[in-house]
Amino acid sequence: MKVTGVMVGFLDAPAQEEAEFNRWYDLDHAPEICAVDGVIGAMRYHAEDALMRYRPQGLENAPPIGQARYCTVYLLGGEDLGAVSARIKKASDGLREQGRSLKHGKTVYATVQRLVHAYASPRIKLAGDALPYTGHQALQVAMGHATSRDNIAAAAEWWDANQYPAMLSVPGWAAALRCEPLGEEGQGKFMHLFLLDSPATAAHQELEAAIKGRLAGTTRTPAYQRIFSGPFTRITPSRYDFLA
Repeated sequence: MKVTGVMVGFLDAPAQEEAEFNRWYDLDHAPEICAVDGVIGAMRYHAEDALMRYRPQGLENAPPIGQARYCTVYLLGGEDLGAVSARIKKASDGLREQGRSLKHGKTVYATVQRLVHAYASPRIKLAGDALPYTGHQALQVAMGHATSRDNIAAAAEWWDANQYPAMLSVPGWAAALRCEPLGEEGQGKFMHLFLLDSPATAAHQELEAAIKGRLAGTTRTPAYQRIFSGPFTRITPSRYDFLA
């Protein structure tokens, strides 16, 4: 099914409750949400201590993600993403009424975004509609906005002509999904989901080396303001021994 959007949630859980949190998420919450019409699937991620150094702090107008370590990306299909979002909310409300809501931790920030375009590294031969399904080990989430309404086109052009090609030329950076908030398309607000086919630390080390070398001076533009950036490792139930 063609992916037309994503719902991205950032969650936090007390360290002492992580096993129960992950068991609940994978054996209760996520399957129920994935059963909603228009939800294609879910991918979950975690930011371990080594990855937090790549998350800039104190960015102006940053979303309230803070120190949240968990991220979930739901792939959505269909043109009426508003209707899909409403069905997800109805399902979540039903689970809450059944006493099946999140008991350990909290969702600190969630957003529904329309997929605007997908980009691939030159070494990836997948067609555009297949790119959201690219196999990957880690995720880089980046959010930002044009610095003014007059700079919306310039910001988008900079990403298309400069930033995506540059970052996807770096080893470990396989594909990118550019998304815009549902109902705010074309207003200069961007979410970038980079799919990494190497461990996040290794991919960032490659990026840092490239920025100091061949990409020096090309990674900033006055037309665009970054408000969040951070990597996450993709997780599976077996990593936490949920069924033990």
